[in-house]
Amino acid sequence: MQAHYNGWIVALSVLISVWASYSALNIASRVYRTSGVRELLWLLGGSTVMGLGIWSMHFIGMLALHLGQEITYKTGLTLLSALISCGGSFVAFYLATRLKAGPVRMLFGGFCLASGVTVMHYMGMSAMVMNAEITYDPWWVAASILIALVASNAALLLFRGFRYSVRFSRWKLYSAMLMGLAVSGMHYAGMKAAQFHNHQSVMAIKESGYASFLWIGISAATGIILLVSIAAVFFERHVLEKMAYHDSLTGLPNRYGMVRYMDSRLDRSWTGAVLFIDLDRFKSVNDMYGHDIGDLLLQEVADRFRQAGGQQTLIYRLGGDEFLALIPRADKGRAEEVAQRLLTAIQSPVVVEGYELSVTASIGISMAPEHGYEGSVLMRAADTAMYHVKKTGKNRFCFFDDIMAREQARRLRLERDLQKALPRRELTIFYQPKWDAEKDRLTGMEALLRWEHPELGKVTPSEFIPIAEENGSILPITRWMLEEVCSQSVRWQEEGLAAVPVSVNISSRVLDSALLVDMIHEALTASRLAPSGLELEITESIAMANLEDTIEQLGRLEQMGVRISMDDFGTGYSSLGRIGDLPFHTLKIDRSFIQKSSLFFKQAIIRNMVAIAGNLDLGIIAEGVETREQAEFLLSTGCHDMQGYFFGKPMAADSMSRWLSEGGAAGRLAAAEAAGAVATVAAARED
Repeated sequence: MQAHYNGWIVALSVLISVWASYSALNIASRVYRTSGVRELLWLLGGSTVMGLGIWSMHFIGMLALHLGQEITYKTGLTLLSALISCGGSFVAFYLATRLKAGPVRMLFGGFCLASGVTVMHYMGMSAMVMNAEITYDPWWVAASILIALVASNAALLLFRGFRYSVRFSRWKLYSAMLMGLAVSGMHYAGMKAAQFHNHQSVMAIKESGYASFLWIGISAATGIILLVSIAAVFFERHVLEKMAYHDSLTGLPNRYGMVRYMDSRLDRSWTGAVLFIDLDRFKSVNDMYGHDIGDLLLQEVADRFRQAGGQQTLIYRLGGDEFLALIPRADKGRAEEVAQRLLTAIQSPVVVEGYELSVTASIGISMAPEHGYEGSVLMRAADTAMYHVKKTGKNRFCFFDDIMAREQARRLRLERDLQKALPRRELTIFYQPKWDAEKDRLTGMEALLRWEHPELGKVTPSEFIPIAEENGSILPITRWMLEEVCSQSVRWQEEGLAAVPVSVNISSRVLDSALLVDMIHEALTASRLAPSGLELEITESIAMANLEDTIEQLGRLEQMGVRISMDDFGTGYSSLGRIGDLPFHTLKIDRSFIQKSSLFFKQAIIRNMVAIAGNLDLGIIAEGVETREQAEFLLSTGCHDMQGYFFGKPMAADSMSRWLSEGGAAGRLAAAEAAGAVATVAAARED
C-alpha cells in the first residue's frame, strides 16, 4: 500500500514540536527559582506542554498521511499515549532540573524522554483502526529509537547550560530545536519503518468525520499548550516577581526591591532622604522568647512603619531587624518628621502571644544630593549615621555629617588595607597568661590579634575585627592565626617554657563558613600539637545564633580533643536553658562583672556563675582581673583561674618567652599585698 504525505501539514507538525519544546523548557527553567509545591507546579506545567506537544506533533503527522482509505483510532489508546508522553517528559525534566544531577541521572532523563516519545508513537500507531495490516522494518525502528535517544540527551544537556535563565536564549532555542528533531525525527523514521498491507485489493477513499475529530483534539491540545504558556508568563510577572522583590514575612519590599528602585530611579536629578533603621534590643527578644515570637514582632513593627511612613514613603525590610525608608523629594525637615513618626510608632508596647514586648529603633539619615546620589553611597552614609546613634544612646535619629564622613573614610580605608595586612605581615599575635591564683601557676594563655597599620598606627581589635567579619577576611586571618598559635605552642613546649592550652577567639563568620573543623585539623597536623593544647573561645551569643549547627561543629572538635570555652559568660540571654547541650569545658566570666565586683549585686551574680559551673562540672575563669581585691574576692567564691593585667598583660611571643623564663606571675598576690596593687597595675599598663 502506497503512503503519501501533505508537505504543508508535515511542516506544521515540525513547527508544533519545536514550539512546544521551547515553551516546555521555558516553563521548566522556573524550577530553579522555586521549591516545594511551586516547583512541582512548574514541572507539571512544563511536562504537560512537552507531552501534549509530542502527542500533537504525532497526530498532525498522521493527518498528513494519505493511505487511500478511511482511518479511525481507538480512543482509549489515543488518550493513554498522551499520558505516557507527559509522564516521560515529567521524569526527564525532574532529573534535568536537579542541581546535583550527574551524568548517569542526565542519561536516564534523556532515556525517559526518548522512551516517552517512542512509546507514544508506537502506541499511537497501534491505536489505528483500518482495513490494513502494519509491519515494521526492524532497521528503521532501531534508527527511530536511536534518533530519539541521541537528540533527547543532547537537548537536555543544552538545557542544563541555561537552566537558570527564564528569558529568551539562543541556547534554549537550540535545545528546543533538538527536542523538536527528537520528536519529528523519531516520528518520521518510525513511519518509514511502517509498511501498510491492504486486506482487500483496493478500497475507495471515503470521507470520514474522524479527521475532524482529530483536528478538534489537536486544537484542544494546542490550546492547552498556549494557555499554560500564557499562565506561566502571567505567574512569572505577577506572582514570582512579588515573591522575588517582597519579603515573605512582612509583605514589605525586600532588599532586591530596594536595589531595583535605586537602579531605575536614583540619578543626579533624584532628591530625597534615605533612612537606615535598626531595631534596638530585638536580639534580646529573639533570645528570650524564640524566633517565632520575634517574627510576629517584626510583622507588627512592619505594619506600624508602613502606616507611620505614609503614602510618600517607601519602606523596605533589608533582612533581620533592619529596615530602610526612601522619601523622594524630601528636604531635611520632612526627613526629620518621618523619622520621628517611625520612632513614635513603635514606642508603645506590642502584645504578642500574651507577651508584652518593647523595642525602640536607631535611625541614620542621609540626604540626596548633599551626601551623594548613588544608592550605595547614600545607604552607606545612612548606615554610618545609624551606627553613630547606636553608640550614643539609641532610640533616636541623626543625620550623616562631616565627622561621620571622616569616620566612614577611615573605615573604608581600613577595609581596603585589611585585605593586605596579612601578606604584608602587619598582623601579630599577643599572648595573655591565665593564672591559677590558688596554686600560683600558669594554666593557659589567650591569643589576641593586633594590627600595626604602617600609617595609622595601632588599630584596636574592636575596630578592625568587625570589618574583617564583614568583608570575609576573617577567614584567612583565622586560618593563619590557628597555624601560628599551634606552632608557637609547640616551640614553647620544646623549649620547656610552657605546656598549657592556648585559646583562640572564634568569630561567628568562621562558624557559619563550616570551615572551622578543617582549619583546626590542618593546623594541628602541620604543627604536631596535641589537640588538648588548643582551646577555642566562643561567645554565648555566637553559640546560640545557629544552635544546632554549632552543636554539631563543636561536638566534632570535642571528639578530636580540642578544648572549648564559653567567652563573655553572663552577657547573653538564652544560654542557661541549653548550656548543657553545648560541649563547653570552661565558662569565662565577662570583665564587666569583675570591674564592678565591689558592688553587692555583682558579687551575688559572680557567686551564682561559679556555682553554675561547679554544678555542671565545668571549669570557670574570670577575665579583666586588675587588682588584688578582685583576685581575693574571686578566690573566696571558688574561682581560682584568672586572667588580666594583675597577672600579666598581653605580650608578643618573644616577650612572653622572657616572662615565662623569669617565672611569670609567681607570687603575684603576695607581692601585690606588700607593694600595693594599684602601683603594680599602673606599671603593667605603662608597659
